[in-house]
Amino acid sequence: MLKRIIQGKFRNTVRAGDVRANGVQVYGDRAFGVRVRGDRAFGVRAGAVRALRAPRAVVVPAMALAFAIILALAPITQPAMAYEDTFTAVSAGGFHTLAVKRGGALWAWGQNYYGQLGNGARGQNQADSNAVPVKIMDDVTVVSAGQYHSLAIKSDRSLWAWGKNDFGELGDGTTTTRSAPVKIMDGVIFVSAGEDHSMAIKADGTLWAWGRNTNGQLGDGTIVNRLTPVRIMYGASFVTAGGNHTMAVKTDGSLWVWGSNLRGQLGDGTTTTRLSPVMILEGVALAAAGRNHSMFIKADGSLWACGWNSSGQLGDGTTASRLSPVRIMDGAAVVTTSNGHTMAVKTDGSLWAWGFNYSGQLGDGAAVNRGRPVKIMDDARAASAGGAHTMALKTDGSLWAWGSNGSGQLGDLTRLTRGRPVRILAPEITVILDGRELEFDVQPLVVSGRTLVPLRVILEELDAVFSWDNGAQTLTATRGGSSVTLTVGSASPTVNGRVVTIDQPAITLNGRILVPLRFITEAFGVGIGWDPATWTVTITS
Repeated sequence: MLKRIIQGKFRNTVRAGDVRANGVQVYGDRAFGVRVRGDRAFGVRAGAVRALRAPRAVVVPAMALAFAIILALAPITQPAMAYEDTFTAVSAGGFHTLAVKRGGALWAWGQNYYGQLGNGARGQNQADSNAVPVKIMDDVTVVSAGQYHSLAIKSDRSLWAWGKNDFGELGDGTTTTRSAPVKIMDGVIFVSAGEDHSMAIKADGTLWAWGRNTNGQLGDGTIVNRLTPVRIMYGASFVTAGGNHTMAVKTDGSLWVWGSNLRGQLGDGTTTTRLSPVMILEGVALAAAGRNHSMFIKADGSLWACGWNSSGQLGDGTTASRLSPVRIMDGAAVVTTSNGHTMAVKTDGSLWAWGFNYSGQLGDGAAVNRGRPVKIMDDARAASAGGAHTMALKTDGSLWAWGSNGSGQLGDLTRLTRGRPVRILAPEITVILDGRELEFDVQPLVVSGRTLVPLRVILEELDAVFSWDNGAQTLTATRGGSSVTLTVGSASPTVNGRVVTIDQPAITLNGRILVPLRFITEAFGVGIGWDPATWTVTITS
């Protein structure tokens, strides 16, 4: 893996986000706790993260409001799992989370109202979110979770997007919301998802932007929304997309800012909105753009802050907003920020937090705002600040979460808010039929508490006879004396001519029809069992 010195220069071809700050190798963004060079999580706005082959630091930002909350002040005991749980990257969005496991598998959990999980489904209530991690795709190296949309880079440098698209933030030329990944462009090495806009750096150092632009956050000199990527500048090494502003670090270490400046978040000493990039500092290694405040790490490891400070999110011991950067601490390697709280990893691996804490997102076991940094844990590699929750990666590759959890965004299999860090595991579902493990080209996943599997594999293995009406998106299958007819998206299939109701309809994902496994097996009179300790489904024909 190619290394980049924190001073901001690409060495040969930069792979997306390895950054060395004060001797600490930092990777990614929300997806590795380190926004890498400029997003909320390390100067990276809200979610860009590089999944490394070996665990490193991670930081990420996000935005959200928390309401009725129950703080669990002590860690919970989780069941032993029979699967590998080493993570290389994590990115916390507004109400959802993306994480990459060793090997490149991307997992997602939390709110899915806009399809931001990418599992082919979307819904309008809490039952449609996933407290259980679901696998989305393989071969992922960088991820970034925005407020309601998601971005991922694969190892071939192709960029993929899904989720909310009201302002063109996916970059596919439409305003159509996508519940499964769609390819946007090639040659991308780093990406950052903001609230409603997106930023990407290509291998040639060009910076591209798309999505909402009402405050000039794209930096193209206009306030016109862009449905496809537009080029903004050359020589970029890091970018972070905030709520309505953006920050980028060039290869010479200069920091450039643009977009909304109502709260002084651009750090240029004014409250003047900028439609094009303006340079404000030199010698910068990383930056993190929150909703209304910003953080920077200089090449000497000093951490600086500016912007809105109503909850102490700047960390200077006051609630006074700052139009110009103020120094917060030394020895910083990673930083991530969101709506109202900030997290930083020091070069010694200690994780620190400050700012808004109503949902326990600081992880110190209290619901009290902190105006100065408080230590949360040791051995941290990266962190990612979401809307009202936080994710962290430790040096052993373990993933930890705390804060608001009403949409299951912590991934701890509950919806309980956590005031202290709890360890998160991402299960891989195994399906065994008559003693033999089945293989799928699209992996089984959990949606609304139901296990969905590729239908064709199950029907073929059960020797069922079936036909598919592509126009009506309807399948008819028979086995023995039983018949089933179901339509993708419909909760009212028929079994032996009788209409029944299921709580999770069939969905389409990556060209495959996935159906609730228990429904299809029981309809054909087949025995089914579930082992929650190993996430194994056993089918007896």
